[in-house]
Amino acid sequence: MSGFALHQGVSSSGQHICTTLPKLRRQPARRCQAFSCRGQSEAEIREAMKDPKMQERMKQMQAEMQKPEVQKELQQMTSMMQNKDMMAKMQELQNDPELRPMFEEMKTGGMGAMMKYWNDPKVLAKIGEKMGQVPQAAAAQSPAAPTASAPEVTSLLDAARYGDVEAAEDFIAIGKDVNAGDKDQRRPLHYAVAYNHFAVLEVLLAASADLESKDGKANTPLHYAAGYARPDFVKRLLQAGASKSPRNDSNHTAFDLIKNETRNPLNQNQEILNLLRL
Repeated sequence: MSGFALHQGVSSSGQHICTTLPKLRRQPARRCQAFSCRGQSEAEIREAMKDPKMQERMKQMQAEMQKPEVQKELQQMTSMMQNKDMMAKMQELQNDPELRPMFEEMKTGGMGAMMKYWNDPKVLAKIGEKMGQVPQAAAAQSPAAPTASAPEVTSLLDAARYGDVEAAEDFIAIGKDVNAGDKDQRRPLHYAVAYNHFAVLEVLLAASADLESKDGKANTPLHYAAGYARPDFVKRLLQAGASKSPRNDSNHTAFDLIKNETRNPLNQNQEILNLLRL
């Protein structure tokens, strides 16, 4: 047996890519909280809402809002904002010589500026130091203290792993490397395919992610799509220009990974086989 084993088996090399990826935690990923409408006029917001991507994001947001854990966090945030002492301290901090430039940039820089500071532990620590004791409800919202039920999305790889389209867009918007890999050289495209997140795949393709990027065993995203038996991903990657000829360290093409694994359902998909055949 060779190629990709579909979850139950292993390849001739003793390990299938499924087993090399970190196990997917099934808890909902916490939003990176980067989006801000500050500095935008009502006309600009109305124009933005005409964008199909923005409309889809709003639908996703509405669905998220129905989740009990999200409603609980909103209640905590509301409690924090109703805390007059805390809001007064935040107001004072806007005039702090060290923090004033940050607040000014956040007012004018919108999403990018918010994301920049929200993910900077040093800035968060400085704010916490100047504010003194932070109420528990506020601490629960800090990215530095993620809850066990909501894994933190701190990178583009995380966004691809958890299917967080909004976070993926935000990280790309602030200039994060769309081809940055993990210790095993797996890129966001590999993760989006492996974890079956087609919407994230589209975001990455729109950002010109490298279709020929290879993991530590020379598997391309197309290898993953074939090995994980994801026909829609195979077709989309080929449509985007992915080559079907690369061979991994076992000298297998994406086509080989299907044919060498009898349990791969793509063996019964003649369209995919024809597309991948050299």
